[in-house]
Amino acid sequence: MKSCFKKIGTSLSIDESGLVDLLSARLNVKFFWLTMQCFPQAKFLTVFTAAVLAIATYPVAVAEKVQAATLGIGQNFTSSSLFVDSNLIPPSPSGSVGSSHVVEFINDGYKVYEKTTGSLVKSSSLDQFWLDAGTRFQGFTFDPRVVYDPFSQRWFAAAVDNSGGDNQFLLAVSTSDDPLSGWTGFTLDSDPDDQRWADFPTLGFDKNGIYLAANMFPQMGQDALMLETHILAVPKADLLRAIPTVAQATLFENNPITQTGFSLQPAINLDNSSAAILLSSSNAKGLKPSVVEGDIASPSLNTEKPAIALKPYSPALSADQPGPKQNLETGGDRLSTHTVTQNGAIWGVQTVQQDGKAALRWFEIDALSGQLLQEGLIADPENDFYFGSIAVNDYADVVIGFNASGPNQFVSAYAITGQTTGSTTTFTAPLLLKAGVSDYEVTFGAGRNRWGDYSTTVVDPADPLTFWTFQEYVSAEDRWSTQVTELKLSPDFDPTQLVNGGFEAGFTGWLTRGDVQLAQADIGAGPAAGQFQAVLSTSGEVLGSSSLEAFLQLPSDSLSSVENKLGSAIRQSFLAQAGDVISLNWQLLSQGLTLDSGTSAFISLSRLSSAFEATETQLFSLIPDLSADGPQTFSFTVATAGTYSFGVGITGAESAAGPQLLLDNVILRPKSASTEVPEASTIWGLALLGLGLTGQRLRQRR
Repeated sequence: MKSCFKKIGTSLSIDESGLVDLLSARLNVKFFWLTMQCFPQAKFLTVFTAAVLAIATYPVAVAEKVQAATLGIGQNFTSSSLFVDSNLIPPSPSGSVGSSHVVEFINDGYKVYEKTTGSLVKSSSLDQFWLDAGTRFQGFTFDPRVVYDPFSQRWFAAAVDNSGGDNQFLLAVSTSDDPLSGWTGFTLDSDPDDQRWADFPTLGFDKNGIYLAANMFPQMGQDALMLETHILAVPKADLLRAIPTVAQATLFENNPITQTGFSLQPAINLDNSSAAILLSSSNAKGLKPSVVEGDIASPSLNTEKPAIALKPYSPALSADQPGPKQNLETGGDRLSTHTVTQNGAIWGVQTVQQDGKAALRWFEIDALSGQLLQEGLIADPENDFYFGSIAVNDYADVVIGFNASGPNQFVSAYAITGQTTGSTTTFTAPLLLKAGVSDYEVTFGAGRNRWGDYSTTVVDPADPLTFWTFQEYVSAEDRWSTQVTELKLSPDFDPTQLVNGGFEAGFTGWLTRGDVQLAQADIGAGPAAGQFQAVLSTSGEVLGSSSLEAFLQLPSDSLSSVENKLGSAIRQSFLAQAGDVISLNWQLLSQGLTLDSGTSAFISLSRLSSAFEATETQLFSLIPDLSADGPQTFSFTVATAGTYSFGVGITGAESAAGPQLLLDNVILRPKSASTEVPEASTIWGLALLGLGLTGQRLRQRR
């Protein structure tokens, strides 16, 4: 062995551990092949893999990005005002955006605007909206919510009536994508026992259902009763019929708040998956999930899911403003607006207290396991931040709209954007949308200076880089007004292009799950271009098949064989033309172990609809039925133009020393610039698994 190393300029006597150190220090292509000649293959694979791991786990310093995502303002107009459009406090603005219209609901108001011009095309009271939808209610209607479902291309609205007495859930569905074409409304008894009344209704949807929840307060004379929550699940398909119906709606009633928490928020499920998860805050210290499971026509409610721990804070109960007037209520730590399911994760925001000020805590959790993926705090030393609402697009760009006020600032409307690189979201400075001009105190003799009770922020279904937020501000002394703002996001990379395929800018342009790192030294065959390559490890997080499918934008059951396995994944979406060729370099490091049936490594490619839902999916296994190891090349010719989601993943049994997957030089070559390459199914070491409209199960080595 000593004489062998003399041939490559090394006269040291080297044992196995020394070889690991030497390989770690000098690992490059030439040294790799020369060193391999000095050891038996089995021995070399063992020490070489150890060297790879030593390098792959070193932290790598990457040049800091010189530019961050910026948020610009498009349309920006005042919509409704106290004593003009409504005589109620608080206004509780809820809004959403469709293909051509912007819709705003407030307490005592309903408005529709043309999206391109901001022109008002419809206005009525909230009560009149429900009468026009065909409902009959008691007292007056309040606490409206509205969502737009880009998958069914329909609007859904909700509210409740008759505050303090026997009351009803009100639910309506639009006739078409156009909210002016008419709505069909329904009323459903909130409490068949007539002991409690529903307040603070919430609204969300997934692939199969529309979900409402409400806090249930004892009616007058029922003071001995405890607070509860009720949850209503309605099959979406029933609402989309030519003659909509709620005949199969299910009411889950008499849920103690010790089981469900208070003010449950269903998600706006932009993965279009079957995951009806409702979250509530647990005293600003965590989240309590409740899940509607089973067939939507006869579902069950699971309240036994474990609580999700977050960094503990105290609830923020009020916000400061200039002058001697009473502080404003902030709603405490409850989730005041819907959460968002995007890429297999649930995002939300709540108000908490930090250093005596109201601040916004945002979070991202895995939709399947409930594992906390990340959280952060948006705070200011001078001003209170409160009543935040969150929206997340397919690229995991985040926009939060909120109110801010302080001893030197009247209540104003703001927004802030966060850009996700890899698995980390970083926020920029807040952007002022509309400045408040005076102080505010309106109690109507009740002694409470109420504000809120919520705001709304959404992604434009026609453009994932456009967001809309519906906020409040003080437009004159003791007068609230709502502000509708279009926000244009300019990320620091072009999301329509495949970018940073060599990972020279870290994970800019990429989204990651699990243990995905950068390796700077030459590993295996070395980086195909530049200094870096990505390393995906099976020692990442537990990835359930449904959350991994959502992250990689794959159809349900595409990855059923990787249920509850440890692993990691990476993805990016881009536009491609017919004839374009996507290629990459990869290598599977088996650690010298025989890969068992629990290991899966694969490439996924999905063509997406305008709603970012997979319409065609192809899966390619990287676990060959061959015994040889080494660097590999993958290439595939795109058959149909469109937006594509490209992903790579590896999963395996729980092991700290499981296989790893190296990835580098991901390139999309235009047809005119591409040379003829073999199809993926003919490349050595690659098994083509599925083509067409449905993903196929991964074939694993047995």
